[in-house]
Amino acid sequence: MTLSWIIGATLALAFGVSAWRIVRGVQDHRRVRLLLLAASVFGLYACLLPPSMLEDFVANELVVLTPGATPAQTAALSSASTVVALPGSGASRTIESVPDLGTALRRHPQSQQLRIVGAGLPPRDRDAAHGRVVRFDPAPAPTGVVELHVSEAIRAGSTWRVSGQIDGVAHARVELRDPAAAVVASTAVDDAGRFSLQA
Repeated sequence: MTLSWIIGATLALAFGVSAWRIVRGVQDHRRVRLLLLAASVFGLYACLLPPSMLEDFVANELVVLTPGATPAQTAALSSASTVVALPGSGASRTIESVPDLGTALRRHPQSQQLRIVGAGLPPRDRDAAHGRVVRFDPAPAPTGVVELHVSEAIRAGSTWRVSGQIDGVAHARVELRDPAAAVVASTAVDDAGRFSLQA
């Protein structure tokens, strides 16, 4: 038997005995007294065994918001976390803004671990993060064309090639159109989202 069962059974027994006395006793305000008794028993149980709240939180961790961090990712952070925002992250004004990671680490010297949220650290901050990054929460992948390769130099009469990759679109089809909007080439993307066209 767990502690919560013991406390619950004891309170239920106490409620039953008290309710029986109220029902058998004076007729005045019987319903009000029963409601107040039920509320007090429930309140006492909630005080003795409050609901647990699990938060994703590490004491010596510094959460760094980088460009690409979404509002949903920011809202999911624990209120107890130490959070800083790098330039371009688009974080709210309530979050501490820092010009670079080195400044954030000087302001929070107790931080032994880093949690990077967003598109990742810019090149200037990677040396400061060396050996400290424990977790990386990437921003959601973009939807649509995420990679595009086009032939730069083309001679008249030669073949022009376009290839790339599409993410987040099921059963996509890619068309190559000329300036008059006529379809020159068309293809369906493969299972990996890649395509290749030529004209």
